[in-house]
This record gives sequence, C-alpha cells and structure tokens, in this order.
Amino acid sequence: MFFVGLAHIAFLPSFEGVDETAHWSYVEELASTGHSPVYGRDHLAGDLAAYGGPSRYGDAPPYERTGRATYRSYRLSGAPPIAGGPGRYAQGVELNWQAQHPPLYYALLAPVWLATKGMGWKASLFSLRLASWVMAVTSCSPSWRSRMMSITCSLALTVLSLKPM
Repeated sequence: MFFVGLAHIAFLPSFEGVDETAHWSYVEELASTGHSPVYGRDHLAGDLAAYGGPSRYGDAPPYERTGRATYRSYRLSGAPPIAGGPGRYAQGVELNWQAQHPPLYYALLAPVWLATKGMGWKASLFSLRLASWVMAVTSCSPSWRSRMMSITCSLALTVLSLKPM
C-alpha cells in the first residue's frame, strides 16, 4: 500500500489535484506569515501565477481549453524544464477555498515547505506530498491491531493514494 501511494505522488503531474493549489497556498501562507488563511479574505498564493509549468485539465469539455498549456500541449511543445520555485507568500487573485480547514495538518507541513522551497516547484511539491503520505500511513499504523480498524485504514489509505496532497 505504501509503495502504491509513493508511486502515485511521484508520477502525478504538478498541481494536477483539483485542490492542490489551495492546499499549497495554505501551507505557503502559514509558513511565510505565521498565520493561517481566513476564509473569504485570503487568496491563493500569488507565486502560483508565476509557475511556468502546465496546468490541470478543465472540468468540462473541451478539457484542454484552460487558458494555459495543459500537460499534453506542454509536452508536445518541447518546452524547457520548469524554472524557478516558490517565493514568500503574497496574495494572489483567487480566494483560497480551503481556508476553512483547521491549521494543524498545514502547520505540520510548514517546516517541509520552508526546507524545500529553494529546491524548485517539483521538489518542493513532491516533498509536501511525501510528508502528507507518510503522515497518513503512520496515523493508521497503531490502529492496525484491530481488524475493523485495519480495514478502515486500508480503505482510507487507498482513497488517499488516489488523491493528491
């Protein structure tokens, strides 16, 4: 199970997850400013607009019309590797819809973001995904003694391995 999740986070394209930009922004704001975002007031991180890589596909047909390069068009264009990386948090344009979440999970990820932000977008995102996956796996480990909890944790980990950060 652990290796299925590890493979998923390793091969899932950057920011492919529907809410991944919002979770990233939450961690970035908390790590950079010391406070968690306020729902309805705080926005996604402004440096996400500077991310030069492809964006996720749209939610409705035609899926490739997003206003940015999708994974397929980016790969076919022969674009250079993604340069740069995250910076210090600054408000972007879109409201952060994940700001209603409690801050503990994000506070645990903040040191990972701080330690890896200078390594570039992909390395930082992979590190956050990995830390998140390790937290999910280890939080279920003590419960595996009980057969019912084992089934519940296995189901939860399977679902989590299919979802990004």
